[in-house]
Amino acid sequence: FGVFVVFIWREQAGDEREIMHSMFSDRIAFFTGSGILLAWVVAGELQHQLSPWVLFALGGMIVAKVAGLIYTKLRL
Repeated sequence: FGVFVVFIWREQAGDEREIMHSMFSDRIAFFTGSGILLAWVVAGELQHQLSPWVLFALGGMIVAKVAGLIYTKLRL
């Protein structure tokens, strides 16, 4: 189910208002995921049990966001 929701399911936005709702929900999802991973990094570091996969996931999210911003700036 998780693979389907993350990679396959696509929203179909019809007008500008629906596009804004979609962009807002994407932004909320990114900030929520980043916040959870950042809290995990802090908690892991305080317990001296930090998993490198958490850092890779957080770094991947940040790189993907920056790459998406650069891509959209160059395309528009």
